[in-house]
Amino acid sequence: FRTAAELATDVIFTWENGSDEIVIFGKGNELLGSPSGAIPWQQWQWRQLIHPDDRSRAEQAAAYSRTTLEPIYAEYRIVRLDGEIRHCLIRAQIIPNSSNGNIKWIGIITDVTDQKHAEESLRSLNTELERRLHELTEANAELGRVESELAQSRENVVARADTARHTVVNSPVRGIVKDIRIATIGGVI
Repeated sequence: FRTAAELATDVIFTWENGSDEIVIFGKGNELLGSPSGAIPWQQWQWRQLIHPDDRSRAEQAAAYSRTTLEPIYAEYRIVRLDGEIRHCLIRAQIIPNSSNGNIKWIGIITDVTDQKHAEESLRSLNTELERRLHELTEANAELGRVESELAQSRENVVARADTARHTVVNSPVRGIVKDIRIATIGGVI
């Protein structure tokens, strides 16, 4: 385990309920924010690292796995010894020991904090894009209303101009203007 764990970015662990000792291989010190040599851990110490809001869910997943012997696939936060919160994906398989009734867990812990931060950034970006799309949709609707009002105003102006032209063309003034033209131009229209 030790060599494989040193090559991987994940942390490999074993825990046997008879000894209550958790042995962590790989970059465990880095993940847990502990000084070198602080590993192995006792199970109660690991439980204390689990974020208080996630402890119950983590314990339920472990209890379910112990009862069913199905693998654990759980995600929860840990509070490192330096206070930093990290998101971890835990996958573990139970191996029962029929000779003494104990069980041994062998598992992998993957730090998914960067992925969680990226997901949160994407959610925030998506929310911002939805807000902007809503604003653009409203602005486009307003632009449509303004264009409609302008078209109506243009139609009104054209209609009034046609009415005014018709009134001038068919008015008695046209006859007067016609007579004046005839007199000044020499009688030719």
